[in-house]
Amino acid sequence: LKWALVAVAAAQHGGDCGGAGNSCPGHWGREDIAAMIHTGGYRSADPLAAVGFSLPFGYTILGPGREAVARLLVPANQPCPAKLSVGGSLVEVVVRAEPHLGTGVVYNDGVLSNYRNASQGWEVTLDNPMPPYGFGDRVCEARVQMTRTTPSHAEFRISDAVQVKVPLPSASPTKFLTFGDTGLRVKHSNDGWCKKKEGKPEDVYSGKTCPQEDLLNHYNASLVRGLFQRAEFFLDPAWNGWPLKVVADTASATSDKDSVVVHVGDYNYAHSACPSPFPKEAPPGEERVFGDCTGAGLKWGDTSESWYFELFHPMGNLFRKHPWIVLRGNHETCFRGGIGWFRYLEPRKVTDFKNGSKDDPFCVSVTDTYQIDFDDDAWIVMDSAEVDEDESVDADPPLYQNKSYAAKHAGTGVAPMDPCDADGKSGRDHVERFRQAQKLAQEDTAGRRLWLGTHRPLFALSYRYAAKLSPPSEQLFSLTCHLADAASIAHVKIP
Repeated sequence: LKWALVAVAAAQHGGDCGGAGNSCPGHWGREDIAAMIHTGGYRSADPLAAVGFSLPFGYTILGPGREAVARLLVPANQPCPAKLSVGGSLVEVVVRAEPHLGTGVVYNDGVLSNYRNASQGWEVTLDNPMPPYGFGDRVCEARVQMTRTTPSHAEFRISDAVQVKVPLPSASPTKFLTFGDTGLRVKHSNDGWCKKKEGKPEDVYSGKTCPQEDLLNHYNASLVRGLFQRAEFFLDPAWNGWPLKVVADTASATSDKDSVVVHVGDYNYAHSACPSPFPKEAPPGEERVFGDCTGAGLKWGDTSESWYFELFHPMGNLFRKHPWIVLRGNHETCFRGGIGWFRYLEPRKVTDFKNGSKDDPFCVSVTDTYQIDFDDDAWIVMDSAEVDEDESVDADPPLYQNKSYAAKHAGTGVAPMDPCDADGKSGRDHVERFRQAQKLAQEDTAGRRLWLGTHRPLFALSYRYAAKLSPPSEQLFSLTCHLADAASIAHVKIP
């Protein structure tokens, strides 16, 4: 019902689609959306049809200070244009990332690895049925320092006949449109090839695998277990669909021109292939998220095709219309979608990172906190992608979130869900990132609204049943760090 009400509220979709290369997918009226709600599906059976995405494609990511980073995706055989036109000025365009067609060679935290070479720790038996980290496009970018007189859009000049428009932010945005956890869920605990639940070792995208001794001779769809979304834009939750395109288009159609999109992370969810043929019925206990995901085909993993399918296709209209603030989620860690994150979304220059280069795929585990400035607002953006959860918040039973449990545990200790890493030895000092955020907030003397953008909270509290405790019991946990220690280290007062 919630999705239906959002969709019914949509006005007719129109406006400038950004010039050649960014063609409009057509107009969507109330009748179209009402029909989708009635049928439970998208206007087209093909989830990639009429979604307003094709190469070349332009968009804008907001970086530190008042920097707008205009990006352009072009085919591998096409060079970047020389200039970005901003009003009467021309800004230099550089290559952010060259095509990388699946060699498997990447830099992770500055260390060179070849994920198709067993001598460097790669398990040949776990090789994915597609090259890992394959990107068949070229990413171009130009950096624009925003002022109050900067125009509302800029243009990449591909040729005299072809220009691609990209949006530029207002100095005072009227609204922030927030999204998060938008990718297509494909996560199997049994892909139909295993006698029992899968486990370790993990594959290149941190997916579970089946031990050789438990491998079946033939695929058995009745054994498939896990979380799967139907790869169609259904609104009705009973269909386990993926309504992202409808929701994003509704936001685009009804948003103010001076809005900014804020995505809080987790863009890339399909880290594994969808089991196929998919079971016709959900097995007992698996009904919560169990939809036919086979429409995703080979569009999975940290590849250009997967990023197009899960992000740029369904949210293309919002990319064309508004600049984005992007946060890194736990699905963008280095062994999930991290290479694509630094290629497509991270706003800072590739040379700002250890062994970062346009010529080599790379990822770093944690990045420093930074601030995005507007006249009336400032966003402090933290990288919390590596914040771990030994006791997952996703599995937190609401049963324990009540006053009686709070009273029961009053005065008792707070157990950590994850080591704090406060000494920084791991290079993942979450408290230090929080200190950076505090420093930025203290330095802001303009009287603006301050927003803290983080994918995972550092100091959240949760009551839950913990089987790992001896004896198992309900207890109060803190997310990431022991609350008292973390508060002391970071000089934070918590009421």
